[in-house]
Amino acid sequence: MLGVLFLLIFLASGLYLVHRTLHHTGLLERIWIGLAFGFMLAMVLPAIYAFAFRFSITAQIAAAVTVLLFDLLALRFGSANTLILDENRSTRNTALALLLPFALLAAYLQYTHNIRVGLDGSYYVGQSTYGDLPLHLSIITSARDVVFPMDYSIFPGFRLSYPFLIDTLSTSLYMLGLPLAWSVSLPGTLSCVLIFYGYFLLANKIAHRQSAAVLAFLFLFINGGLGFLYHFDLSGGDFGKIFSNILEGFYKTPTNQPDPYNLRWSNLIADLLIPQRTFMGGWLLLLPCLYLLLAPFLENRLHSKAELLLLILMAGFLPMVNTHAFLALGIFSLGQMLFQAFFGENAHRKRRLLHFCVFGAGTLALALPQLFTWTFQQALGTERFLKFHFNWVNNQNGKLIDSYFWFYLKNIGILFVPVVLSLFHKDKAQRAIVWSAFLIFVVAELVVFQPNHYDNNKIFYVWYALCLPVACDALVELYHHIRSHYFAKPLAVLTLFLCLWSGALSLMREVVSNYRQFDADLVAAASFTEKNTAKDSRFLTGTQHINPISSLAGRSIVSGPDLWLYFHGINTTERKQDLQRFYEEMDLSVLKKYAVDYIFLSSYERSAYKVNEEALDKVFPIVYEQGSVKIYQVDKP
Repeated sequence: MLGVLFLLIFLASGLYLVHRTLHHTGLLERIWIGLAFGFMLAMVLPAIYAFAFRFSITAQIAAAVTVLLFDLLALRFGSANTLILDENRSTRNTALALLLPFALLAAYLQYTHNIRVGLDGSYYVGQSTYGDLPLHLSIITSARDVVFPMDYSIFPGFRLSYPFLIDTLSTSLYMLGLPLAWSVSLPGTLSCVLIFYGYFLLANKIAHRQSAAVLAFLFLFINGGLGFLYHFDLSGGDFGKIFSNILEGFYKTPTNQPDPYNLRWSNLIADLLIPQRTFMGGWLLLLPCLYLLLAPFLENRLHSKAELLLLILMAGFLPMVNTHAFLALGIFSLGQMLFQAFFGENAHRKRRLLHFCVFGAGTLALALPQLFTWTFQQALGTERFLKFHFNWVNNQNGKLIDSYFWFYLKNIGILFVPVVLSLFHKDKAQRAIVWSAFLIFVVAELVVFQPNHYDNNKIFYVWYALCLPVACDALVELYHHIRSHYFAKPLAVLTLFLCLWSGALSLMREVVSNYRQFDADLVAAASFTEKNTAKDSRFLTGTQHINPISSLAGRSIVSGPDLWLYFHGINTTERKQDLQRFYEEMDLSVLKKYAVDYIFLSSYERSAYKVNEEALDKVFPIVYEQGSVKIYQVDKP
């Protein structure tokens, strides 16, 4: 299919460009960074051309031609690295051993959680994607042939400021022939695989022992805390019942249960990489940026020009992939620069500070146009964004739910202790990483960046990921000191159990979760809408988040749900009142006010409003009727 070929062109180009330019990096790292760079080009270039050609097939062709021209430039001016397949065989084998089961898990979850078609034609998803997937689908399907910058299709007239580049990559694949489900799950699976692969390589670079990198990998991706203790404490000895509740209940896992246990340290795979597509896209670029930033310090050398250029490009386009990742990278880079300024070696200090300035200036040159075009409009358009708030989600109305340290101990688990103690690690380079990472922690602990305080976890996880290799180094060293004692192995097993069990339960729950998102009637209505209405048609619907018109057909609607829009800084009050006035009072001025072309009626609108269906049938021609769904056409003068 053309969509697969399109993606392969960019991935192959990314590999080639990095191979021709990055000379201080091993083969394993070049493969990872090259593929991630290819993904970035596939996200960014079509979006840039969309300002001139709409987000059209023309924009996709222009992007593909451009990346091939980059390849020609690299052929002319770059120089090839040697391909040493046996380079660091131990690292390669360990990476593959870790990668295979996690890659299979990611592929399975992407398949089952992003539109799995049932035998009856309904669309099914998983627990974690049930809430957010329709928003991403609405961006993917509505971006086709749209002029940039585009509006929210679920709130036309308000510019889309939510980071969209990972979704418009799926739009590219969808336009080029891939089915909608595969347009979501294929880049999702490949991104997760690169994140797993890349984090191990980053952890292996930071840690002194490969075993510590393996532990850091497991503790990051099967992360949890002590939440399972709540479940088993309340089981009354009926462990079958408690397992059933965890595996079948809706958000009853020990890593994500705000009420009543204040468990908020969500599992990274189940609750972030799979459902939070912008988080996934952000980490796809963030991890190579961290590697390119840190590798020269850890190898006691200066950054090469190619490293700085790649770092600037990948960091500079982060804002509209994931703003939280961009923010975390900026804070960490500031911490590294300050550490080098005050504690760095005199021999390289001035050159390294100069490189930080070049990196910062180049990144801002790329990022500021994006931030002014999209992010600042959203963040500065409401008083609810960017404010002081102490202790993350543990602080409600100025009062802590749990005591400060208990909150982090029960959520992060016993690993919170070695992570904090890593501040005092004896290795100077590792200490610089930890201190810079804790600057992220301090900022996330004191400031919230949007109305949903929970979203600060996207910053906290960067702190956690950077500290883990150092903390695990200390744990492995401790084990080597005590391994001759009889209690060493039982203690190690107990530690692994305490650190991994909550996360393992959350992953098991996600694997078995299965929810119907769009029933067959809604899917059929979306298919009719896409085939028989103009692309720029506007529909009047209810504000349900499961909306086939916006999510599957890609048509604009008057207003989507507060489930998303409130947290994006959008006030929907007036439009919700207008919707109610039309459905219940047949106020025709509402149709004119929002330039409505069609009226959608389903079981949701019937339950949300007191609809006079007979009056609708008399006034408006019915252009579609099947099952519980009707679509009326609005005749315009």
